[in-house]
Amino acid sequence: MLSLKKAVVALHSTRHVVISNMSVLDGRGVGLMATNVTDVHLASIVSSLHGQQGIVMTSATDSSITGCSVSETGCGAVRAHGGDAAMLARGNLTVSNNSITRFALWKRTYQAGIHWAGVANSFTDNNVSNGPHNCFLGGGNEADPSSTLAGVDCLFEGNSLEGCAFEAADTGAFYVCGQMGSAFINRNNTIRNNMFRDIRNTVGTGVQSASVQAIYLDDQMSGWTIEDNRFINNQVGSFIGGGRDTVVQRNYYESCDTAQHIDDRGLGWQKTTCDCTLICEPLSPGCSCNTGGALWMLSKAAAAATWSARFPDLKNISGDRLCQPAHNVISDNTYCKCGKFIDAEHTQTSSWGTTVENNVEVTC
Repeated sequence: MLSLKKAVVALHSTRHVVISNMSVLDGRGVGLMATNVTDVHLASIVSSLHGQQGIVMTSATDSSITGCSVSETGCGAVRAHGGDAAMLARGNLTVSNNSITRFALWKRTYQAGIHWAGVANSFTDNNVSNGPHNCFLGGGNEADPSSTLAGVDCLFEGNSLEGCAFEAADTGAFYVCGQMGSAFINRNNTIRNNMFRDIRNTVGTGVQSASVQAIYLDDQMSGWTIEDNRFINNQVGSFIGGGRDTVVQRNYYESCDTAQHIDDRGLGWQKTTCDCTLICEPLSPGCSCNTGGALWMLSKAAAAATWSARFPDLKNISGDRLCQPAHNVISDNTYCKCGKFIDAEHTQTSSWGTTVENNVEVTC
């Protein structure tokens, strides 16, 4: 039955509830919405044919979305936010074994298959496909300024992303952006053992040439681990957009135009976002200083002392290769039938303090 309400099924300030084996269809808004919940588990739900999102779970703790099928949504498919980066409070959300396809049918951009943010959440063994823009989007400047603030200690493992970003330019199947002072505070996130297949623009663009990446760490986003993934038939496999402290290792790239991209935008057109002194709360109005955003977390955040102890390198960014894509490690990767492995010269990466070694072309 068509529902005109904000959500067909709505939970708010709910605890210790399981909803399972239910079909939720034909909502004008959201299929199933759970906000400010604890120990709420959504399992084996079919959520489809909604005007907005399929499943929304925000301000959530110790909760899960598992074994669900979400498709045919006008906006995003699944939104899962939990935990508070300023407090380093864990969300402990689990989003796993879900099948997500044909989303963003009405609003085509920034409506992800899975939108994520928060602390210590895991996104595992999901199949996300056929999205015109991002299949995974979150953290960075996409986090909630009043709650999650960033993405910290999150795990993305065993997921399959296929046919994403086919209608876009300058984006990624897995996209995270470091604007609004957030580039240096999304720490210790891991993208491991995932499959990225057929990540290409297929419909053409307007004034901008198509640049579509499987994993896109945009605008100096830093501090990630990308390991043991497979990249098959992508325009660009993995992309470091001026960031630092990222490890890219033991990945396999096949039939990619470029396997790995890295650039030094912080030394050029984005210099003002890192060579700056304004200490400001990330994601707050007017905060565009990544260095100052990091210092805010160390000095003014609710868990500032814990931030200082866990991430001591943030204290020294201004004096340690300021604005360079420094201390990245790109090693032990294999590639075949790619146009090139990396689109930066070795002399460049060495001068930035980034290590590129033991990457081997193989036969496939």
